[in-house]
Amino acid sequence: MLPSLTVAFLLGLLGGSQLPFFPLFLFALFSGAAISFSIAERAGYLGTHCTLLLYISLLSGVVYWSVTTPPPYLHRPSSGFHNGISAAITGRVVMPVQYGVGRQTILVETDSMMMTSRRIRVVWRGADLTLHQGDRIMFQGTLHRPRGFLNPSGFDYAAYVERQGIDLVTTVSGPHAIRLIERPITGRWSFWSQIDQWRSTIRQAAVHTLRQPALGIFLGMIIGERGYLEQDMQEWFMITGTVHLLSISGSHLGLVALVCFWTVKRAILWLPSSLLLALSRRITSYRQEVCK
Repeated sequence: MLPSLTVAFLLGLLGGSQLPFFPLFLFALFSGAAISFSIAERAGYLGTHCTLLLYISLLSGVVYWSVTTPPPYLHRPSSGFHNGISAAITGRVVMPVQYGVGRQTILVETDSMMMTSRRIRVVWRGADLTLHQGDRIMFQGTLHRPRGFLNPSGFDYAAYVERQGIDLVTTVSGPHAIRLIERPITGRWSFWSQIDQWRSTIRQAAVHTLRQPALGIFLGMIIGERGYLEQDMQEWFMITGTVHLLSISGSHLGLVALVCFWTVKRAILWLPSSLLLALSRRITSYRQEVCK
């Protein structure tokens, strides 16, 4: 049952990613899925409990993507905004913090309703504090619109950043450049903060025990952190056309591990008791005590 729920959830993620572009088509598609599940239930191919869980898992994928991913062009900077303005910003970290060697990349949504531009990407170099999603912070920075060099038929970095819902960018440096106001205690932000803390635990353990290039590959595959990947190694991934593995693995590897754990657990329970006893003798270091 769990593999089927996983597939339904992944299909929901796919549908949620395309929802801003094809809303009517996807609404009709999900309505058709509900009708198909109902027909399969009436025909006896699926039970009521199974049908309900599958459809809830499908919709959960759509809701998860819609809640955690900012829509494109969420807030456009006002025409009166001037690049290079310095401002004191107070806001909340609304996306998982991306880490690299000597830096943190943070997406902040400001508390001020007076600002037309609400989402700011902050690069903090020489940080002395580990931030997590949901933290409320304060900093002083020079704000700029996203910009980049655009060659003919080249990659438009500014448009790419704006499509992610980022209105302004800034860079701060040194200890105490960002001050933590509070960490979330209750509510949905406390849940995401806890997940970020688990990611930080994995990251710190890897940084203290692994060396390059294994460190960059491990963090990229396990938690989706590409900031520690060496430039030469990243170029090799791009040349071989496998860089997408680092993009998707950090998001889905935990889900795959959960499915594998459930499958192996079920498979072990289905094994004959004699085979389980033989396996226990084989993997236990105290074989003589087990035999006795």
